[in-house]
Amino acid sequence: MSDLVEQLVHGLTLGSLYAMVATGLALMFGVVRLINFAHGEFYMLGGYAFWYAYAELGLPYPVAGLAAVAAMAVFGLAYERAVIRTILARTWHVQLIATLATSITLTNLAILAFGTQPKEVPTRLSAAIPPVADRLSATLRKYTLRKESLPYLLERDSLSAAAASFLWAIMQARRSLIVSGPPGSGKTSLLSALLAASPANHCIRCAEEIRELSAPITHGSYYEARPPALDGSGEISLRDLVKFLLSMRPDLIVVGEVRGAEAFELTRAVNAGCGFLCTVHANSAREALTALVNAAIMAGENVGESIVRKVFSSAIDFVVHLDRDDVNRVGPDEEVRRQVMEVLAVVPAMTDDFSTEPIFVREAIGKPLVWTGAYPPEVDLIERSLPEGATMAAILEGRVSAPFPGSPDTVATGGSRVSGARR
Repeated sequence: MSDLVEQLVHGLTLGSLYAMVATGLALMFGVVRLINFAHGEFYMLGGYAFWYAYAELGLPYPVAGLAAVAAMAVFGLAYERAVIRTILARTWHVQLIATLATSITLTNLAILAFGTQPKEVPTRLSAAIPPVADRLSATLRKYTLRKESLPYLLERDSLSAAAASFLWAIMQARRSLIVSGPPGSGKTSLLSALLAASPANHCIRCAEEIRELSAPITHGSYYEARPPALDGSGEISLRDLVKFLLSMRPDLIVVGEVRGAEAFELTRAVNAGCGFLCTVHANSAREALTALVNAAIMAGENVGESIVRKVFSSAIDFVVHLDRDDVNRVGPDEEVRRQVMEVLAVVPAMTDDFSTEPIFVREAIGKPLVWTGAYPPEVDLIERSLPEGATMAAILEGRVSAPFPGSPDTVATGGSRVSGARR
């Protein structure tokens, strides 16, 4: 065992030394590809291994780091034995050609082994300097990329098994849903989980100001807004993206966060016959509906509040509200809990205001999320997209659990299991 560890450490050392030597050769002979290999392939292999272990396999951060170090160590040892010893006695021309060939080969092998190149971790930077602020003020917010899913949120007690199955059933049909909550309550995580639960044959188009969603999409794409240049030109706003997505025949339009004029374009999206998902900052599910109406009015299109409210009232189907623990009440070794507090169904309004019906309610953080006994409207439209043998009543009562994508079994709820989806 000690010999193996010694060999791995030796391989990692040799790999690092090789990277530095390759850099020197590249600078000496001006070979750009070799610079890319020195700073790329060797360390990129570790990046591939880390990304695969952390994002795909779901391993903890330290374990994924050790896996990346182990991959680089094994690579360094293998390269030293298979390549360096073979070409060491050759001329520098042969060494250079062999190095380039090995670089290309190992890059392709790494891509085949671990998938595509690791994505950059989305980061949101907000900064201000005097005289706007009394001193330099900056906030750097990094979003952790994980394969969010409804079973994963269920394991973390963010929602109940019946609620997870209910949300899965909603995503099988083209329904419109709002995810609301305060900052840091897990809105983006839930939105990614809902996207992961969508059928593979649905065309999904996602628009965000800053890319944060990471759910894999089989049919569709992600789009990101572009800020204006220094001369004020070249801007592509989130509103422009939503308008553009309407021409791409989507089954589902997803807007990462609605805060401004893009809300008005959603009024056109809901009348286009496609579903939509979005997140809104709000203190409750009902306040989220009001916040969405206010954002649409602020677009300045001279449309009255009653008209916007009527459009959203007839188009929005559900609102899911989340909340989190007060950080002042969380110990240093405790994790902040982010949980679904309520799931509201928007029912046909009898007045100018929104009419809602709670489906699931949680009294407080840490309390169970329970079904209220109410059924959502238009149950038959949702049941058309469910697998054979699954009904909304059975899902809400916990007698049937959902066949989540990527899972051979369904969530254990004490009831029967349904497998396969109706296409």
